[in-house]
Amino acid sequence: MSRLAIALVSLSLAASPAAAGEISLWLSGTAFDGGPSFELLLGDQAIGEGTVDPIPTDPAGTRFDFNVSDDVLQSRAPLVIRFTNDKYEEGVGDRNLFILKGQVNGVELGSESFLVLEPDGRLGTSGQIFSGQEIAVAAPPGGIWMAGQPAVAAKPQCDASVTVTSFELNGAAPTIADLPDLTALLDQAKGECGVVVTGYSSKSGPAEWNKTLSQQRAAAVLALLVERGATFKSQEVVGFGPTDQFGRSETLNRRVVVQLVE
Repeated sequence: MSRLAIALVSLSLAASPAAAGEISLWLSGTAFDGGPSFELLLGDQAIGEGTVDPIPTDPAGTRFDFNVSDDVLQSRAPLVIRFTNDKYEEGVGDRNLFILKGQVNGVELGSESFLVLEPDGRLGTSGQIFSGQEIAVAAPPGGIWMAGQPAVAAKPQCDASVTVTSFELNGAAPTIADLPDLTALLDQAKGECGVVVTGYSSKSGPAEWNKTLSQQRAAAVLALLVERGATFKSQEVVGFGPTDQFGRSETLNRRVVVQLVE
């Protein structure tokens, strides 16, 4: 079964509000010598684990509930789902994990809220994990999971920006070791600011490919910020494409500019 041909079923059923201190997930997937297993974390803190077996016939999926203390939810850390028993054999079978929906202390999360990150930082398909090397990450929409306790300033600043230039030739993911200091931006990105992430490429190579590559770079940087706890009131990813406006060096023009906005 192809890893890319499986469509995620949209979930439109309403669920009852979760009690304080409860995390719920609605999951599905594909089976191959058993169903997909997963581990749930909040930041780097393990919350629980489970297995989708049998694969549900109900489009709402299988529900998993995890009870946690309220103080655990007073966190800015992202919710992380790891696929722990990936199995694939060409022409034989494929075991995958689908995240249909989540709920954290009454906060609703659709499948699109879970950004699937590949090991090199590139974005996968929202809510679908096809490989044990991928993780799904969801940031708290209001900057903190515990309802009624938003950790935002009364008059937030939205003026931070950062420029990322650590991209290899034809590479979409920034070199982590060479990232600029993101502290100022992450301090302001707590749910009250919008963000515009613009990707650029050098003029080397086909223009259409460079246009796509610049957008992939912007998306990879946005996913990295979300993984590190940033939340945004609105977000825009722009692929500017090939340019030489930043200098003659091709390296200087392989960049992403992140700007917070009101």
